[in-house]
Amino acid sequence: PTSLLENEHAPANARAHLAELEDLALAHRHADGTAFTLPRLLQETARQQQAHLKPPPALTTALEWVNETFPYDSDEVHFWPIAEPLAPHAQSIALHAADRALSSPTALLLNQVALFYEAKGQHTNAEPLIRRALAMDEASLGLNHPHVAIRLSNLASLLQDTDRLAEAEPLMRRALAICESSFGPEHSNVAIRLNNLAQLLQATQRMDEAESLMRRALAMDEASFGPEHPDVAIRLNNLAQLLQDTDRLSEAEPLMRRAAVILITFTKETKHPHSSLNTFMNNYGSLLIEMGDTPEQVVEKVSRLW
Repeated sequence: PTSLLENEHAPANARAHLAELEDLALAHRHADGTAFTLPRLLQETARQQQAHLKPPPALTTALEWVNETFPYDSDEVHFWPIAEPLAPHAQSIALHAADRALSSPTALLLNQVALFYEAKGQHTNAEPLIRRALAMDEASLGLNHPHVAIRLSNLASLLQDTDRLAEAEPLMRRALAICESSFGPEHSNVAIRLNNLAQLLQATQRMDEAESLMRRALAMDEASFGPEHPDVAIRLNNLAQLLQDTDRLSEAEPLMRRAAVILITFTKETKHPHSSLNTFMNNYGSLLIEMGDTPEQVVEKVSRLW
């Protein structure tokens, strides 16, 4: 048997069908109410019976159900307990829907499952899913749609993570061009693409171009969100790390300190630690050590930030 997580937002008719299957002893709801089990034979029979329909109603319902349940931020560690058991089912239903040319929300679901696999370092599982999502969005939305830019950027990031920088760069530049055309040159979505391209350029030692793009992305986010937004902190940290890598430690320190303070303030106000807070604090401490501070001095300076 296999299982799918049950979701309170799942279509009402799907929940009703589940109850009917339970009455017929063809489905078993788990004791905690979060999942149910179907025999594989029943799943395959349903698929074969629906194969001639376009689109198959059962497939559409299942796709909507799983898409609602699979966590959007599945690359975040605290979502992994939800995503882990659901990922194989989400992948299976999404690929089946892709084979039936059911583009929405299939491409999004493929993308999210791929991000989950990539976050876990399972790049060989992630890459074909991202490529399939990209191809689907290009076919259904056109080559220059903003969703295509997202898929291009995700694929480029995976290629960068697997040391295929020369393959990644044209995809990142294409994603940037799509966003600039779609949203205008000063939009926050453009800042994201600029930042991604800048980090790739930094990885290939093109520091001057990378720095220029990072400073542009920082200025755009400050204008869009204000100087104390967490996205601004991310831009500050990235720029500070580039300055650190080019031995400009005194320039990097105030930027990295400001980034840490922004996330500390965010944590105090929301009572929920930002996912990058520990990383930024460690980055700041490492920079201080490189600048000559003793561990005791680092602890004192970091403590004062709070």
